[in-house]
Amino acid sequence: MYITGKITEEAYGQLHAEWGEKLRINELNLAELEREARVHVSDLELALALMTKMADLYSRLDKKQKGTLLQILLKKIIVNGDGKIIDHKLNSPFVYLHSLAGSLFPNGNDSGVTHYASAKVDGFLAGLRLERQEELKELNII
Repeated sequence: MYITGKITEEAYGQLHAEWGEKLRINELNLAELEREARVHVSDLELALALMTKMADLYSRLDKKQKGTLLQILLKKIIVNGDGKIIDHKLNSPFVYLHSLAGSLFPNGNDSGVTHYASAKVDGFLAGLRLERQEELKELNII
């Protein structure tokens, strides 16, 4: 449009600056999305590693460490009057891993958390985030 004389050089300069700024913002947003994806993948890898070591690890921990590990895994444990666990809610990203396992093995045990699998994108991403990594590191298991 500038070459054909439909806009002035000043107008072209303003448009060029606006487009450059939009391009810079989009590049930053793309870089942030890529970083978030790496963080989510890292959290999932860490959670899977923890789950593979869980059976051997739990028996070697002292009482306080066992409590910390259970707090990392579980958001809530519901116990009846007889002391029997009747339900539980997992923390992130274990919720996602459980729902993934439920979709792979649909006849498996459904403990009430598979509804997380159908959550919107924000809920899905929140289900991937391992929020208690520091406590996991303190247990010296990662």
